[in-house]
Amino acid sequence: RRLYTHGSLALSRLLGGSIHPRSRDRHFRSYTSLSDVQEIDPDVMKASEFISLTDDEKKIFEHLRNACTYHNLNTTVRVAGGWVRDKLLGMGSDDIDIAVDNMMGEQFAALVNSYLDAQGLDTRTVAVIKTNPEKSKHLATATFRVGDRAIDVNHLRSEEYATDSRIPEIKVGTPWEDAYRRDLTINAMYYNVNDDTIEDYTRRGMKDLEAKLARTPLASLETLIDDPLRILRTLRFSARFDLKLDGEFETAAIHEDVKMGLANKVSRERFGQEIVKALEGPGRPGFMLSGLAKFGLNSIVFPDVPGNPPVLHTADPSPDPGLTQEERRVFSVRMVERMQSYLESNCKDTYKDEQMRKSLLLASFLYPFHGLSGKSPKKRQHSMVFMMLTEGIKYPHRDAQEVDILVQSSPFLLSLARALSSLNFTPRSESIVTPTEAINGSNGGLDFLRLQLGRLLSDIKELWIPAITLAKVSVLTEIEGKEEFDSSEDIKNLERLQTWVEENDLSSVWTVQPLLNGRDIMTTFGVKGNEVGKIVDLQKEWLLLNPKASRDECTAFLEKAKLED
Repeated sequence: RRLYTHGSLALSRLLGGSIHPRSRDRHFRSYTSLSDVQEIDPDVMKASEFISLTDDEKKIFEHLRNACTYHNLNTTVRVAGGWVRDKLLGMGSDDIDIAVDNMMGEQFAALVNSYLDAQGLDTRTVAVIKTNPEKSKHLATATFRVGDRAIDVNHLRSEEYATDSRIPEIKVGTPWEDAYRRDLTINAMYYNVNDDTIEDYTRRGMKDLEAKLARTPLASLETLIDDPLRILRTLRFSARFDLKLDGEFETAAIHEDVKMGLANKVSRERFGQEIVKALEGPGRPGFMLSGLAKFGLNSIVFPDVPGNPPVLHTADPSPDPGLTQEERRVFSVRMVERMQSYLESNCKDTYKDEQMRKSLLLASFLYPFHGLSGKSPKKRQHSMVFMMLTEGIKYPHRDAQEVDILVQSSPFLLSLARALSSLNFTPRSESIVTPTEAINGSNGGLDFLRLQLGRLLSDIKELWIPAITLAKVSVLTEIEGKEEFDSSEDIKNLERLQTWVEENDLSSVWTVQPLLNGRDIMTTFGVKGNEVGKIVDLQKEWLLLNPKASRDECTAFLEKAKLED
């Protein structure tokens, strides 16, 4: 093993400079399988020159070393994967995964507990997490605690895949085999607890981390065919750490065998879990979604259904019938990348809520499908956006409804903003206006616009502001092959609409209480059943137009309307 002993190298230097002045560039060759690779010694580096351990981590590793000494174990203890990557990046990490080389994880955890107990330290029962291939738990994992930290421990392993499954056959392996089975070289490095070193068995992990490159230890095509979910994982890491994708990976990701494997080997739930992890994590998660579309995988992860424009009470503008599937794919890429940038530059303080940021990114990605609908597997009519989320990635229905509301309402808000810009802004009279008068164009058309806007805001409630944000992003996004237009005017129109809503008592219209409740209506007008609902709806529309009117004025209008009906 080669030991680098050069001067201190914090990660700020690692990402900006070379790893070692004497480190030679080795020609990278893609190996199809592990049997093609000649087992060589790893690159080994003094950990203290690359990472900084917290006091808590120092204490944990000291306990692990002492436990080995206490029981006379000839065991090499390594921390694997993400913790090493994160520490090299100068980030904190609570995810300590231990790999041992000569016993099962449960046995090692029990021996550590035995040592801690002998020292008079608190211990807890070792828990064993059973295999769960759908959550990438291919081997039972033991969990124990050192102080307040939970630690997972397993033995080093190798994997062999069958052609029809992404669930491998697990065997006890060497650290070299364990490193090469991992998804990316940057996730295949170890911290050797025994001698305080960083081990890079692929000899590319550190260099790829420096170059910010996502590359598989073995040939990308075979790696992705074996486990197609690694495409999503790689895109997630790429978005989180701003990594470039290796050219070989990009070629493999569009291979038909990989697409077929992704469609047949990976469950819908796993698609959803990876996407949610990305959306809830740091970095630029919108670029994971755009990556799916760039590789033509969006139709696998978010399968659409044959659909037609639905009938919406808001008269939402119909989707552009001229958009082909390819144009929608390109539009999805541009929309979600534009939304990611827009959130970073314009809305840092506006959308601090994680759930809303997730909804806006998904809404921008699926925006090209607004207005389209189809039938679910249960033969129920739904919007295509809702089904792509709930059926495609098993997204929670409530969250999918939020995304769907944003997608369906933003084009309508844009059309109302354009309509408002063409009307004269005259002071509104205090006289009573009926819905019929508004529809017939009273007050120069402003009353009808107020009625339409009030109806929409009553339905979408607090989502109206993020829906305007989505509308802004949509007009900022160019559609390939379409005529270019000046988006600045539409941005002004949307901002003017938002101001008009706030100045005209519509910004929280859904909270307005009725002047007559259902019991009042039954008593006053002698109606029941469906007739009560009709009067309730008519009162809502009248109140949208007359927010400052009295109960008596409302009663008089409803009485007259009932007589006319």
